Amino acid sequence: MTKTKNRIAGMNVYKDKHNRDVYYDRLTKKAYIINPSDVNQYNFYSRRFFIPIIAFVLLFSLKIGNIELGYAGAAGIALIIGIITEAFFRFRFLKSLSAVPNFQPKEKPDYFDQLANAGNKQDLMIRSLLYFALGIVLIVFGYLSEFEIFEWIICIAFSLGAIIMGIINLIAVLRKK
Repeated sequence: MTKTKNRIAGMNVYKDKHNRDVYYDRLTKKAYIINPSDVNQYNFYSRRFFIPIIAFVLLFSLKIGNIELGYAGAAGIALIIGIITEAFFRFRFLKSLSAVPNFQPKEKPDYFDQLANAGNKQDLMIRSLLYFALGIVLIVFGYLSEFEIFEWIICIAFSLGAIIMGIINLIAVLRKK
């Protein structure tokens, strides 16, 4: 099996005139070069919005002894985790990258094509199947836990999100050349 080159994909990732990966921060209107050594760290931070969501799902039903966090406690902790991951991304990771002066993003890149070019077919297919499995497991978990209506709404929303991500990865597999 050959080792594939680390590549990145994302809504704010572009190629500059030197064919380097560039992250364009729409909030600050600054661009940063993502070197091959930074790809794994960028890929982690590109999923920074999912980390608080996963924390919320895991914490809202957590009960340790007589202590139960509930929705408000889980949402509070998820919010804190979200703020921390965003702060690390903006004030640690982006600051460690080289800035690109006067970078003007061209047309918005097609996410499906970027995703297809970022990995091999086998990895994309496995990722797609895992997202589908997550969607099913969430529904089964909700059924076995005998959730109330609000918990079911959250469970179904996350399940649909996982299935949509599975479909997105499947489309990327079909577009893979």
